[in-house]
Amino acid sequence: MERVTAGTTGRPKAIVHLHHDVIDADRHLTTNLGIQPGDRLFCTSKIFFAYALGNVLLGGLRAGATLILNRGWPDAEHVARVVGPSMGGMIAQVLAARHPRRVISLTSIMSSSGNPQRKLAFGTRRALQALLRPPPPPGDIQAVAEHLLRVFGVIGSPGIPQDPSALRSHFERVARRGLYREGTERQLLAILASGDRRAMLGEVSAPTLVLHGSADPLVPLAAGLDTAAHIPGARMEVIMGMGHDFPDSLMPRLANTIAVHCRAHADPLHAE
Repeated sequence: MERVTAGTTGRPKAIVHLHHDVIDADRHLTTNLGIQPGDRLFCTSKIFFAYALGNVLLGGLRAGATLILNRGWPDAEHVARVVGPSMGGMIAQVLAARHPRRVISLTSIMSSSGNPQRKLAFGTRRALQALLRPPPPPGDIQAVAEHLLRVFGVIGSPGIPQDPSALRSHFERVARRGLYREGTERQLLAILASGDRRAMLGEVSAPTLVLHGSADPLVPLAAGLDTAAHIPGARMEVIMGMGHDFPDSLMPRLANTIAVHCRAHADPLHAE
């Protein structure tokens, strides 16, 4: 199956999806996120986006979950429980602050408040250099996989053993799906443009869980602690040994922690 996408570049291109992508999506939902029959899935992307199609629609149906479909273009009024890692955590923070009546709960993972203090705003020099090192041409699958292995070998979780062959297989799949070489720089520029959000975080009223790894070399633990300190009533949980990645061995714990936090609050389908 081929789908047309503009990606982050605005230039349409065909992306090939293979049959085993559905199996991969199902494995991600059931094994990593603990999705099971009776769970409900809602994606803020439209169905014609790859994530919504694969990881929510096809993977969700295969996992036996219930899908929540929205006829219009999703916006903040349709989002109930928000979970975001890294830059996604920053986006989630802004969403919760600007639309407090619509966000039932917030989970910010390995993220920051935008505090410009040096010890909070930047990770180690080695982590930044690894992240900013130009990747190889996207057509060279093995070279891209090696590049990603090196990057996550630096920013990943030093205290948590991971299967090298499984990691290589994962990054080879990522390389085959496509890698936009300027994507990292664009994300970093977006983070810088968002500025200091500390005052905004004081307006967050949703019950908030802040998760952060004790060994994150890219976004230091101090940034997570600072985030929690500026969100009223936020609960902070430090994951020992975790860096700026999601090791397979931690996924059940992370998924359960997030699920418990989300389920502890009102059902968004019955909220005002």
